[in-house]
Amino acid sequence: MRDREKARGREKFDAWRQIKSTFSRGGISAFRVFHCRPPLRVDMEAQARAHLRSLYRSFLRELPPRPLTSPPSPLRSRLRESFSTPLPVSTPEYALARRQEAEQYLIYIRAQRMHATLLERYNPGTTLDEEERLQLTARRVGMEMPIEWKAEKKS
Repeated sequence: MRDREKARGREKFDAWRQIKSTFSRGGISAFRVFHCRPPLRVDMEAQARAHLRSLYRSFLRELPPRPLTSPPSPLRSRLRESFSTPLPVSTPEYALARRQEAEQYLIYIRAQRMHATLLERYNPGTTLDEEERLQLTARRVGMEMPIEWKAEKKS
């Protein structure tokens, strides 16, 4: 039994070596020839559904996080509703146009989030009140604001 397995193993190895040498002379890797599978035939509708699911998840990632115990925000509800309802016109061109429109909205939302992040990073005083902004400005030029005396109320 073992001898037969060894002989089959040698035959396979010899065949592999012969194929490898044949393809390597032609500039084609034998690994690519034997390990590249033909592309799977996926119907366009399944691809569209997967793309829509991916877009929906991307939109949810861009929204601010929420606690799991709270109900979904109206924006999340509207987003879910718009992605779950079927399109009124079912032509592939119309569906493709709607997906592309959703991608453009997603790009816009990402750009807005990045813009807000960069503003906060490079202009840290925009969200501060007047007193904190004065203290920040004084520290920037190497000074400290004096501590203001506040009269305590006696009861």
